[in-house]
Amino acid sequence: YVKADGVMENSYKRMGELLLEDNDLRVFAFDWRKSLEETAQLFIAELKEYLKYNQPINIVAHSMGGLVIKSLIKMDRDLWRKFCAGNNKLILLGTPWLGSHLIMEVLTGHSRRIKQLDLIDWNNNKKGILSTVNEFPGVFELLPVTQPQFGQKSFWANIQNYVKNMIEPSPVMLTKFQNYSKETRDIELGIEERNKVFYI
Repeated sequence: YVKADGVMENSYKRMGELLLEDNDLRVFAFDWRKSLEETAQLFIAELKEYLKYNQPINIVAHSMGGLVIKSLIKMDRDLWRKFCAGNNKLILLGTPWLGSHLIMEVLTGHSRRIKQLDLIDWNNNKKGILSTVNEFPGVFELLPVTQPQFGQKSFWANIQNYVKNMIEPSPVMLTKFQNYSKETRDIELGIEERNKVFYI
């Protein structure tokens, strides 16, 4: 059992120190492998508690963290509107709002990290590593939601003809992506909501 209990120091330590100079800081660590909806549910509970203090809240969300907020908007629009009604802001740092094609490098075994794991993992070859990655809902929720073919078995079967060691996604994961795509690709923010969001 693995539980996220912090963030990567080499990536976020300096940012945290700068924010602490003028703010109270709360880090929300999450497991990127899990479903965004599962993570958003945990964040919803925390945000409700902080809103009770009627103090300004600035959410700084990097990359996939912004997709957690997107799931929050889908799951609890009333809470999101309450957040936007106050003196609060959402700052997105490089969030792939509609998904990222780079995740294909992971699923096909071409990413640098997968290659590194293949070199150092004596118990699993690349195919074994990819088999494990294919069990992570969070990976599939990073795929571009504007590309419905990513949820089709035939699409992956065709790619498998050209990519060595690739694992064809399970029907469960393809269905998860299809559902996530339908539920989130057309999320729109009103004018007042957009005024609370800053994308960097």
